[in-house]
Amino acid sequence: MTDEPGIEAVSDGSARPVTSRSAPSGLRWGTVAERELIGSAAIVSGALFMVQMNGLALWAGALGAVIHVAGWGLLPHGGPRRVLALLLSPVAVLTMLLGPAMAWVVSVPLALWFLVHRVTGRTYLLCTVPVVWAVGVVSTVGLTGPRLLIFGSTFAVTCLIGWWGLRRNRIRPPETGGYVTADS
Repeated sequence: MTDEPGIEAVSDGSARPVTSRSAPSGLRWGTVAERELIGSAAIVSGALFMVQMNGLALWAGALGAVIHVAGWGLLPHGGPRRVLALLLSPVAVLTMLLGPAMAWVVSVPLALWFLVHRVTGRTYLLCTVPVVWAVGVVSTVGLTGPRLLIFGSTFAVTCLIGWWGLRRNRIRPPETGGYVTADS
Protein backbone atom coordinates (compact mmCIF):
# COMPACT_ATOMS: atom_id res chain seq x y z
CA MET A 1 0.00 0.00 0.00
CA THR A 2 1.38 3.36 -0.93
CA ASP A 3 0.85 6.27 1.39
CA GLU A 4 0.73 9.32 -0.83
CA PRO A 5 -0.16 12.21 1.42
CA GLY A 6 -2.77 14.75 0.50
CA ILE A 7 -3.12 18.06 2.25
CA GLU A 8 -6.24 19.04 4.20
CA ALA A 9 -7.03 22.53 5.38
CA VAL A 10 -7.53 23.12 9.07
CA SER A 11 -9.95 25.76 10.32
CA ASP A 12 -7.13 27.99 11.60
CA GLY A 13 -5.85 28.44 8.03
CA SER A 14 -2.98 25.99 8.32
CA ALA A 15 -2.73 22.65 6.57
CA ARG A 16 -2.18 19.11 7.74
CA PRO A 17 -1.35 15.98 5.79
CA VAL A 18 -4.03 13.37 5.08
CA THR A 19 -2.45 9.95 4.60
CA SER A 20 -3.64 6.37 4.43
CA ARG A 21 -2.56 5.96 8.05
CA SER A 22 -4.83 8.83 9.17
CA ALA A 23 -7.94 6.91 8.05
CA PRO A 24 -9.95 4.73 10.46
CA SER A 25 -8.43 1.24 10.81
CA GLY A 26 -11.06 -0.40 8.57
CA LEU A 27 -10.32 2.04 5.75
CA ARG A 28 -6.54 1.82 5.55
CA TRP A 29 -6.37 0.73 1.94
CA GLY A 30 -5.26 2.42 -1.25
CA THR A 31 -4.07 5.96 -1.54
CA VAL A 32 -5.82 9.13 -0.49
CA ALA A 33 -6.59 9.89 -4.14
CA GLU A 34 -8.10 6.43 -4.69
CA ARG A 35 -10.33 6.68 -1.62
CA GLU A 36 -11.34 10.20 -2.63
CA LEU A 37 -12.29 9.05 -6.14
CA ILE A 38 -14.14 5.91 -5.07
CA GLY A 39 -15.94 7.70 -2.23
CA SER A 40 -16.98 10.57 -4.49
CA ALA A 41 -18.26 8.21 -7.19
CA ALA A 42 -20.24 6.28 -4.58
CA ILE A 43 -21.80 9.46 -3.18
CA VAL A 44 -22.98 10.64 -6.60
CA SER A 45 -24.08 7.27 -7.99
CA GLY A 46 -25.91 6.41 -4.77
CA ALA A 47 -27.76 9.74 -4.88
CA LEU A 48 -28.73 9.12 -8.52
CA PHE A 49 -30.16 5.73 -7.58
CA MET A 50 -32.07 7.29 -4.69
CA VAL A 51 -33.77 9.98 -6.77
CA GLN A 52 -34.90 7.41 -9.36
CA MET A 53 -36.79 5.44 -6.71
CA ASN A 54 -40.53 5.00 -7.06
CA GLY A 55 -43.17 2.58 -5.80
CA LEU A 56 -42.06 -0.07 -8.27
CA ALA A 57 -38.34 0.36 -7.69
CA LEU A 58 -37.88 0.59 -3.95
CA TRP A 59 -34.76 -1.55 -4.35
CA ALA A 60 -33.12 1.33 -6.24
CA GLY A 61 -33.64 3.68 -3.32
CA ALA A 62 -32.40 1.18 -0.75
CA LEU A 63 -29.33 0.30 -2.83
CA GLY A 64 -28.69 3.97 -3.52
CA ALA A 65 -28.91 4.89 0.16
CA VAL A 66 -26.40 2.20 1.10
CA ILE A 67 -23.99 3.26 -1.67
CA HIS A 68 -24.43 6.97 -0.84
CA VAL A 69 -23.73 6.53 2.87
CA ALA A 70 -20.82 4.17 2.15
CA GLY A 71 -19.34 6.83 -0.13
CA TRP A 72 -19.26 9.37 2.69
CA GLY A 73 -17.64 6.72 4.88
CA LEU A 74 -14.96 5.98 2.28
CA LEU A 75 -13.70 9.57 2.04
CA PRO A 76 -10.24 9.91 3.58
CA HIS A 77 -11.31 12.90 5.68
CA GLY A 78 -12.40 12.06 9.20
CA GLY A 79 -14.03 13.70 12.13
CA PRO A 80 -17.40 15.15 13.02
CA ARG A 81 -17.76 17.00 9.70
CA ARG A 82 -17.89 13.72 7.79
CA VAL A 83 -20.34 12.24 10.31
CA LEU A 84 -22.58 15.29 9.86
CA ALA A 85 -22.43 14.86 6.07
CA LEU A 86 -23.09 11.14 6.39
CA LEU A 87 -26.28 11.88 8.37
CA LEU A 88 -27.63 14.94 6.53
CA SER A 89 -26.82 14.18 2.90
CA PRO A 90 -29.14 11.16 2.54
CA VAL A 91 -31.98 13.21 4.06
CA ALA A 92 -31.40 15.96 1.51
CA VAL A 93 -31.31 13.44 -1.34
CA LEU A 94 -34.53 11.80 -0.10
CA THR A 95 -36.14 15.25 -0.12
CA MET A 96 -35.59 15.26 -3.89
CA LEU A 97 -38.07 12.38 -4.14
CA LEU A 98 -40.79 15.01 -3.82
CA GLY A 99 -40.20 15.71 -7.49
CA PRO A 100 -38.13 17.64 -10.00
CA ALA A 101 -39.06 20.93 -8.34
CA MET A 102 -36.76 19.85 -5.49
CA ALA A 103 -33.69 19.23 -7.71
CA TRP A 104 -32.11 22.37 -6.26
CA VAL A 105 -31.67 20.53 -2.94
CA VAL A 106 -28.56 18.91 -4.46
CA SER A 107 -26.78 22.05 -3.25
CA VAL A 108 -27.04 20.71 0.33
CA PRO A 109 -24.79 17.67 -0.30
CA LEU A 110 -22.47 20.01 -2.21
CA ALA A 111 -22.22 22.30 0.83
CA LEU A 112 -21.58 19.23 3.00
CA TRP A 113 -18.89 18.13 0.51
CA PHE A 114 -17.21 21.50 0.91
CA LEU A 115 -17.58 21.25 4.69
CA VAL A 116 -15.86 17.85 4.77
CA HIS A 117 -13.05 19.18 2.58
CA ARG A 118 -12.69 22.31 4.76
CA VAL A 119 -12.77 24.86 1.96
CA THR A 120 -12.68 28.61 2.49
CA GLY A 121 -15.91 30.48 3.19
CA ARG A 122 -16.25 32.11 -0.21
CA THR A 123 -16.33 28.73 -1.91
CA TYR A 124 -19.74 28.04 -0.37
CA LEU A 125 -21.15 30.68 -2.74
CA LEU A 126 -20.64 28.10 -5.51
CA CYS A 127 -23.54 26.14 -3.97
CA THR A 128 -25.88 28.60 -5.67
CA VAL A 129 -24.85 27.42 -9.16
CA PRO A 130 -26.71 24.05 -8.95
CA VAL A 131 -29.75 25.90 -7.60
CA VAL A 132 -29.80 28.23 -10.60
CA TRP A 133 -29.16 25.30 -12.98
CA ALA A 134 -31.97 23.18 -11.46
CA VAL A 135 -34.46 26.05 -11.64
CA GLY A 136 -33.46 26.69 -15.26
CA VAL A 137 -33.77 23.04 -16.30
CA VAL A 138 -37.13 22.62 -14.57
CA SER A 139 -38.35 25.86 -16.15
CA THR A 140 -37.25 24.62 -19.58
CA VAL A 141 -38.52 21.01 -19.56
CA GLY A 142 -41.29 21.43 -17.01
CA LEU A 143 -42.14 19.55 -13.83
CA THR A 144 -43.27 16.54 -15.83
CA GLY A 145 -40.04 16.36 -17.83
CA PRO A 146 -37.75 13.34 -17.70
CA ARG A 147 -36.44 12.89 -14.17
CA LEU A 148 -33.14 11.48 -15.37
CA LEU A 149 -32.52 14.57 -17.51
CA ILE A 150 -33.41 16.95 -14.69
CA PHE A 151 -31.55 15.18 -11.91
CA GLY A 152 -28.71 13.84 -14.08
CA SER A 153 -27.82 17.24 -15.51
CA THR A 154 -28.16 18.90 -12.11
CA PHE A 155 -25.88 16.27 -10.54
CA ALA A 156 -23.37 16.69 -13.38
CA VAL A 157 -23.26 20.46 -12.85
CA THR A 158 -22.93 19.89 -9.10
CA CYS A 159 -19.99 17.50 -9.63
CA LEU A 160 -18.24 20.02 -11.87
CA ILE A 161 -18.79 22.80 -9.34
CA GLY A 162 -17.55 20.56 -6.50
CA TRP A 163 -14.42 19.66 -8.45
CA TRP A 164 -13.80 23.27 -9.44
CA GLY A 165 -14.41 24.48 -5.89
CA LEU A 166 -11.80 22.08 -4.54
CA ARG A 167 -9.30 23.05 -7.23
CA ARG A 168 -9.96 26.71 -6.47
CA ASN A 169 -9.06 26.03 -2.84
CA ARG A 170 -6.08 23.84 -3.58
CA ILE A 171 -3.71 23.81 -0.67
CA ARG A 172 0.02 24.25 -0.91
CA PRO A 173 2.29 21.95 1.03
CA PRO A 174 2.72 23.19 4.63
CA GLU A 175 6.22 24.55 3.97
CA THR A 176 4.80 27.09 1.49
CA GLY A 177 2.28 28.57 3.88
CA GLY A 178 -1.12 26.92 3.52
CA TYR A 179 -3.96 27.81 1.21
CA VAL A 180 -3.78 28.84 -2.40
CA THR A 181 -7.01 30.63 -3.15
CA ALA A 182 -8.25 32.57 -6.16
CA ASP A 183 -6.69 35.70 -4.63
CA SER A 184 -3.23 34.20 -4.20
